[in-house]
Amino acid sequence: MVLARVGGVLLILGSVLTGIAVATGSIGGGPAGPGEDRVNAQPLVTALVAACSGLLGAGAGVVGIAAPPPLRPRLTRVGLGFVAIGLLSLALGLIVPIPPGSNSLASWGIYPVLGGGAASAIGWLVTAASLVRSPGGPRVVGLVLLGAVLVVLLPLLGWALLILGCAGVGLLALGVGVAGDGAPA
Repeated sequence: MVLARVGGVLLILGSVLTGIAVATGSIGGGPAGPGEDRVNAQPLVTALVAACSGLLGAGAGVVGIAAPPPLRPRLTRVGLGFVAIGLLSLALGLIVPIPPGSNSLASWGIYPVLGGGAASAIGWLVTAASLVRSPGGPRVVGLVLLGAVLVVLLPLLGWALLILGCAGVGLLALGVGVAGDGAPA
């Protein structure tokens, strides 16, 4: 029970730190200053994202292992395990420096970031789906999580569909996939 409380506190601290970072514009914000007086805030933002990911990942892992009664279903614990692995690998990938002058895609550090993001998204979806199946308070939390994951993932899906749509218009312009002139009868 004490271990589950520690995990809960880690999750709350990670959530508060993430909220503060988003509210202050540290994550997802614009440049730190106008013109040439700009401050390079990238190292600070990277450290902040790594700290948020680390706290949330550690909390999810601890809660997944020492789950209190509302979080005991196996699927919830598996989802929290995916979240923990994903966010901790994301934090690891962010704190490992990329050598100066190298291509970031050639550095191994990009793979934990990409894999961690995917694993944590899958983990939050699995956790949310499991909580939605529970009655009472866990269902509400599951619906909030599900909504949050969809809000984050739908813009990505929107951009992918826009890219496919633009490519489709280009293919139609080239005459690919058109039987006849394509005019309605």
